[in-house]
Amino acid sequence: MVIRFPSASIVAFALALAFTLGGEAQAQSPNARDPTGAATARWRIGPGPNGTTSATVLADARTSTGGTSSFHPSLTITCRKQGEPRWSLSVPLATRISGERTSEVTVQLDDAPIQRSIWTLGFQNRALISDGPDMIKTLKRVKRLRLSWSFGVMSGNGHLDVALSGLDEALATLAQRCETPAP
Repeated sequence: MVIRFPSASIVAFALALAFTLGGEAQAQSPNARDPTGAATARWRIGPGPNGTTSATVLADARTSTGGTSSFHPSLTITCRKQGEPRWSLSVPLATRISGERTSEVTVQLDDAPIQRSIWTLGFQNRALISDGPDMIKTLKRVKRLRLSWSFGVMSGNGHLDVALSGLDEALATLAQRCETPAP
């Protein structure tokens, strides 16, 4: 099954990269399923350009980027007060990828069978982006997301394996700040 999403957003990439390198703040609201707030605290939430707000969580492990280097990927959810798409999901890449504007990404939700999805390469081909609320709605129902992608021998491949605890609270904070309903 191939799922297609609209084109990428420059803002989503910029925010993903900014929060991967050191975001502004962490979510402070307590998690009803985690009274200590530890799950929610995994998400960094902060403002971005043009009225955007993002929530970013680091993957549980590093991934290879081709050759001998490794990279600690992150997952970023971005919302916008105005304009479309209101919601975006992105994964920054360690290196710029040349070639196609889209990439096939394998998606595994919890222990369900792997699905294939088409994601767009974002600003300067340095992020994988899924625009719109569909994937985010899907993530609300699962505990773990695993993504993998490959751009060939020279450009490398990667994967993201991330626990989604605290996602509902992070989305509620984003929705409030962007003055829009959560997906």
